Amino acid sequence: MANKSQSELFPKEDIEAELPALNRAAGLAHLHSYLPQAGQSYAKLRNFDKGQDKHHAVSRLSGHIRRRLVAEEEVLRVVAQHHGPHRAEKFILEVFWRSYFKGWLANRPTIWDDFLRHQLDDTDNAHYQNAISGNTGIACFDAWVEELKTTHYLHNHARMWFASIWIFTLGLDWQAGARFFMRYLRDFCPASNTLGWRWVAGLHTMGKHYVATADNIHRFTEGRFSVYGRLNEHADPCPASQHPAPSATLPDNAVLEKDYVMLVSAEDCHVESLTLTTPPKAIIALPAAMGDSGWLG
Repeated sequence: MANKSQSELFPKEDIEAELPALNRAAGLAHLHSYLPQAGQSYAKLRNFDKGQDKHHAVSRLSGHIRRRLVAEEEVLRVVAQHHGPHRAEKFILEVFWRSYFKGWLANRPTIWDDFLRHQLDDTDNAHYQNAISGNTGIACFDAWVEELKTTHYLHNHARMWFASIWIFTLGLDWQAGARFFMRYLRDFCPASNTLGWRWVAGLHTMGKHYVATADNIHRFTEGRFSVYGRLNEHADPCPASQHPAPSATLPDNAVLEKDYVMLVSAEDCHVESLTLTTPPKAIIALPAAMGDSGWLG
């Protein structure tokens, strides 16, 4: 069957919620507001999904970091200064995971290219339609679909559970699930999203997959969901192939000896942080709807 476009798969009218402001000032203000919680409190509470609009134990800075409205280095610096590297170890490691995924994918661009080219054969399947409509009968999964469409955000633990249920319980194509997230997540990141789904499936670290269990969901949602007997908790990882060899990347700061115009997209909203040997003659900004990832492909 022909591959459907993002707009056909996930119509824009499904997006109902008004998104919070995504700008540098708001990101920095939120970082400093959250800062006291980034140490031992984060380490203790980070895995608990307390439900929609109650994700205060985690920073929720991902939308700002994803667009480089706030840089990872800035976050690490202020958190380490406030708590010290030992007390903030868990938080620091999570930021490093983001950077690791970005670097890994940048050195293996064919992984992303293959994902974009993949034909979504599940889209006419009733199980797929039930999944993206939140009509699976698995209470936690259906609630996360509603939360994702309404708020354009899911707690990281919920994203892992969601991907695992999608792949191993519902038996759906991981690429279709990753595209579902791509359509709705405000903080959608090609690296974190694609490689996160691949990791759950057992394709990133081959043979090591993530299987959601009813016990784990019950514990870390504080009893909000009881899905005992509804999940495939004994699934095998998806068949994997060898990763492509890493390719060489360009230096961060290219030397430009001639006049040039800088083209800025929503991929990098903090031009001021770039180290440029020669300033551009002009800057052209490409607008994009924050929270609408359909423009990515």
